[in-house]
Order: sequence, then C-alpha cells, then structure tokens
Amino acid sequence: MKRRLPYLVLILVLVMTILAAAYGSQTGNKVSVTLPEFKVTLNGEEVNNSYSKYPLLVYKGITYFPMTYHDCRFLGLESYWRGNTEGLFIEATDVTVAYQPYRSSVKNKRYQTAVIPGFPIMVNGKAVDNQKEEYPLLAFREITYFPMTWNFGVNEFRWDYSFDGQNGLVIDSDNIKMIQKNLPTNRARNADGTLKNNVAVTNTFVYYEDTMGQIIQAPLADTSRTKAVYQLPALIYGWQDVDGKTFVYASLYAEDGQMFLAYHQGGAIMGTDYLIRLNDDGTTTLLNDTRYNIKNFGDISIKYWAGPAPGPGNLFIQGKDVEWHPLGNQDLLYGWAWRVREDQSRGGGSSKDVYLVGDDLYILGFDIMAEAENTSTTGIYTTGIYKVNINTNETVRISEREVTAFQIEGEHLYYASEGGIYRYSLRDGTEELLKELAKAPNKIGRFSVLNGNVYWQDGLDQNLYNLKGENLNSGAELDGMKLCGDNEEYLVCTFKETPPSKYRLMVFDRKGDVVFKTSDKAYSPYIYITGKMLYFYNTTSETVCIGELDEHPETKPQSLAGHIVIAGDTLYFDQVEIVRREDKERVSELGLKDIDMPSGYIIINENKEETVFELTGEVKYIFTDMDLYFVKESDSDRLYTTTQKAEFLKHLGKLNDFPLSQQTIPYFIEVQNGKVISITEKFGYTI
Repeated sequence: MKRRLPYLVLILVLVMTILAAAYGSQTGNKVSVTLPEFKVTLNGEEVNNSYSKYPLLVYKGITYFPMTYHDCRFLGLESYWRGNTEGLFIEATDVTVAYQPYRSSVKNKRYQTAVIPGFPIMVNGKAVDNQKEEYPLLAFREITYFPMTWNFGVNEFRWDYSFDGQNGLVIDSDNIKMIQKNLPTNRARNADGTLKNNVAVTNTFVYYEDTMGQIIQAPLADTSRTKAVYQLPALIYGWQDVDGKTFVYASLYAEDGQMFLAYHQGGAIMGTDYLIRLNDDGTTTLLNDTRYNIKNFGDISIKYWAGPAPGPGNLFIQGKDVEWHPLGNQDLLYGWAWRVREDQSRGGGSSKDVYLVGDDLYILGFDIMAEAENTSTTGIYTTGIYKVNINTNETVRISEREVTAFQIEGEHLYYASEGGIYRYSLRDGTEELLKELAKAPNKIGRFSVLNGNVYWQDGLDQNLYNLKGENLNSGAELDGMKLCGDNEEYLVCTFKETPPSKYRLMVFDRKGDVVFKTSDKAYSPYIYITGKMLYFYNTTSETVCIGELDEHPETKPQSLAGHIVIAGDTLYFDQVEIVRREDKERVSELGLKDIDMPSGYIIINENKEETVFELTGEVKYIFTDMDLYFVKESDSDRLYTTTQKAEFLKHLGKLNDFPLSQQTIPYFIEVQNGKVISITEKFGYTI
C-alpha cells in the first residue's frame, strides 16, 4: 500500500474561457515561490517543470502542483469558476482525461512570484477560508493553485503517494488511467488542415487513413510498425473522376472484434455502397457492393433495398443452399422510416433495426400500395413495426402507432411514438406505455435500452435522460449512442464539444452505473469494448486511448488503518493516522521532531471514534506467526494468511481482551460494501 501525501498542492485550472474573470479576482499579497528540485510523477507521467507553462511550485516548504483544465481532470477532479462572489468550486468526481502537458519553449526560472487570492473556495461542498489557511491557494500565471492538506489530498481527493531520493514524488489518483498510443504523422487531413478523425481500434490493431488514401494497420503494441491494407479509390461522380486526387469519404468501425471499412462511390443515384472487412492478417474481404442493407443471422441472411427510389417488395431472404427470394408482403416498403408529410411530399431514410426471433423477423414497414390506392379508412399512412414469418410469409403490424426506430432486448420490444416510450411483449403481444416523456412540439430523439434501463434524447435540448426524467449530463448535447461489449453489456454515449458539456464520453453498465466518463472528445463509431477494456480514438489528445472500465465506486475496497477488537462476527474499529519520519511535509505540518518518533513513526488518533463492521467467513487475515502456531519453518519470514478467524484470534491472544480505547497496535483493513474483506498486521508496527 502506498503512503499518502500529506501536502499535495494542486493547481486547479479554470476553464480557459473563464481565466480572465478568475484572474481578475486574484488580487492579494505577493509571495515568493520556487520550482521543486526533485522529480514529480503524476499517474505515471513525469512532469517537466523546467519547460512547463504551469510548473510545480514550492511555497513554505510545501509542494504545489499545477492542475490546468486537463491536469485536474487527469487526477479525477473537476473545477468550476462561478464569479467573484461565489468563487471556485472543486469536486472529486473520478472523471478522467488523457495526459496533455502544457509545454513551453522557454525555460522557467527557479524563483518565481505568486499571489494569494481572496475569492471563496468550496471543496466537495465544504467552504475553505483561504485567509486563515497556513498554506493558502495561490495564483500563478493566471491559474489558480490549490494547496492540499492531508485532509484535502487524502480524505477529499483520495490520492496515494510515495517519495524517495531516486523517484522523487509519485502521486496516483484513483480514477481510471488511460494508456495512450501516438499515431504516425502521415495521417489524412481535411481541407482546412485538421486531422481526419477516421481512426478505429480493436484490442489488437489500430486502423487509420493516410495522406495517400491508404488504410493503414498498426499493432497497438507498436504503432510505428505500419502496413497498408487497402487503397481507397479516387472519388468519381457519374463516370468522371472529380479531380483524380480526392479519395472517397471512408468510415472505419470495429464490431465483434473485427474491423470494417465502409464508403460510397459515385453519385447519389447511380453510386454504390461498399462494405469491406479488414482482416488481422492484412487481407480484406468484400462483404457488400450493392445498395442493399444485408443482415446475417447464422445461416439466414436478410437484405432490403436502401438506395434511391425505394419501392414495395424490397425485402429478400437467403438460407443455407437457398438463393435469394422475396419475403413478406410485397405491398410494403421494408426497412425504411418513411413518411407522408402534410404537404403530401414523401421521403425517409433506411433503418438498420432488424431482428430475427425464432422464425419471426421484426422490421419497419410502410404500406406503399395502400397509400397509393388510398385504401385506409382514416387517410393516415405511417411507418410501423411488422412481424414477418420467414417460413409462411405471414406479415402482421404489431402496433398501429407510428414508429421509426425500435430495439429488442430479451422478451420485449421497445419503441418511441408520439413522445412516449412503449414496451411490447414478444411472448403475449401486449403493449405497455412505460412513460410519456415529451409533448408536442417536442419529441424523443435517439433512445436505447440496456437491461431494461431506458436512455433517451430530448428533441429540444438534445440532452440525455433516463426514464425517470433525470438529466444524465446536464447541458450536454448527445451526438451518438450505441451498445458495446462482447454481449452488448455497455451503453456508450458521446456528446458535442460545447462549453456546457461536462463529459463528452460516458459509458453505462447494465446496472445503470457510469463506469467511465471523460471530458475528452470521442465519436461512437470509433469506440470498442471487449471484456472490461475500453479502446477509442481520442480527438482531443489525437491519440489512441486504452482504459479499464471502472467498477461502481461503492464496490471499490477502501483501505483503512486503526485499532481493532473482535467480538463474535463483529469488528470494532478506531481509525488512526500513521505518520512516518520520511513523510516530511506531514511531519512539518504537525510540528513533529525525531524524538516524537523513536520507532520511525507516530500514531495519531484525534477523534477516537468507534466504527462497527461485519466479519464474514471470507475475510483474509494476514499476520506474522512469531509463535509458530501455523508456520512450521522457523527460518522463514513466518508470514501467514488464513480465512479462519479462530486462528487469527489465537495469534492475538490476550491483546484482543483489552478495550478498544486501550489498544496500541495498528492494523490495516480493507472494507467493501460495509464489510471487512481483509485484516493485515504489519510486523514493523508490533515492536
């Protein structure tokens, strides 16, 4: 277990749009600060103080860290500036971003001057009086620096640290750390000179488009080892090359561990859609070069026309050793969200919502022939969900409601219609209104369902909500959502890169918990999840990022030190703080002398509060068996691990008979969901 840093002084950088306002309020006494002379590493990234625009600082013997907009989020914090009256708000939210240092070409001088600001500060909802702080916030180069006491660094922000002469100061936060992979510089660019975001990742390779219109494959283990696997053709319109230099607009995406390339060649009417699988060995497989959408279900394949001038009878099926042949009611247009507008114009777009459940195919349909012949008694013609039996061709519309998108999960089919979310039972055909969510002129935009949890986009503010109506990323406009994972056990949501957007990428699990969130920008087609590993192209850092999805915060083990007494299946615990001689900043803060730590440490127990935990039969007990009750090798380290509470109690002997208030030996426990999962006795604290 790492020692925790007593004084981690962090720079909480205000968003660049508010820097002027924030700095305008940072008037006060000037103080002298210096650059540190030791190495500092944040979440595995070494900080270059000499050539950093916002270097670490030292004030009154305490280290101050620069945390700009990206740096504070890199360490799991968010900062918000709300004007001179309300001041600075800091929250530990476990947000994460890719590391993006603020480099400078000018070497920093060792001695600098900072200012003590006077605006209000709130940390996790608690007020901080900066004028009374021994180590106050500082302002340096128009950035707010935040001083971290033991309470802030450890208790509020949950950081760990280690310090030694060789490695210097090493700080780790408990948010998700992303591994970053840089890409070669020969990537394709847009007309304005910006990089194309056409980069997709699997757990093995990254693929991107280069300046020559080639699709490049590179192993994640070494992205410099590139190989061209496909040459994009020059764009043509009609039968003419556009200019011979412009390549088709291509899209890469990963699905089921495989990489796919899609592009359109030619004009809107006479052109062709191509779908190509890019194989790991560098070969390619042409999957589709038609204007049909094709969906495979084992040995059965379904296709429907998705090109221009769609018409009725566009649905076909192919089985094993069976040629393509028509399927369903030939009067219907299948696989389209089709509408007849008030001005009697007609149009729509193709849909990929197609499911095969047993022998029944569920697909959107519009009765083109009935509309053309005006045979409806109501005169209203809408797109709906149809069930088509692939053996008998029996075709049934399951609901008269207008539906333009739907999803099947388990034994239910979910769809949005007229501002409501509905659920249809595949078992008995009953229809249920789950909730009315939007009233005209508002409507439901995108929606998705994961384990019965409904997520939907408001048609007016474009924000993401759940079925309870809770805004899941307030002010952020949703721009993409898709189910991901080996069994589609995660929902990925991406958001536009606008100032109100706190997070630009969020991942939800089946319980509805957020297992990943970042303020960096990414697009849903370029995000891939397998197991608990997340892979995506980060357009903010322009790197490939890899991270392990977080468990729910409440399920993470919490490490504590304190005195203990065991009675039955109950652990009575009094938390303490252990300060070691090498924890120089904490020692300085407490005014300790070497004489106060004859054994190299001191145990501080100011609160003396008793906490009760439940002990289960799965608790691990780890201790040094000095009496050789259980360890037989006397010349070994005698370290013993057991799940037998009776063995641990035998080791404790009469020590467990003393009241909690009289205990002197600290033990180290891990707590998860209110239950103790391990108790460790460290020999160095028993002598």
